[in-house]
Amino acid sequence: MLKSKSYRQAQERQRVAEALRLSAEREAEQARTWARNCLDSERRMRDRCAELLAFAMFHGATLDDLAAFNRKLSDEAGS
Repeated sequence: MLKSKSYRQAQERQRVAEALRLSAEREAEQARTWARNCLDSERRMRDRCAELLAFAMFHGATLDDLAAFNRKLSDEAGS
C-alpha cells in the first residue's frame, strides 16, 4: 500500500514537473517572438525616419531646423 502511494506521488510530481517545463518552453518562445516583432518594428521605424530626414533635407531643411522642430515636439509632448 505504501509503495503504491509513494509511486503515485512520484508520478504526480513528474507530471507537474513536465507541465511546468512545457509551460516555460511556450513562454520562452512567446518572448522570443515578441522580441523579434519589436526589433522588426523598430527597424521599420528607423528606416522611415531616415527617409523623412532625407526628404526634409532635400527640400531645404537644415539640421538646425530639424533640431528646433524636434525640441518643439518634445516640449509639446511634455506639456
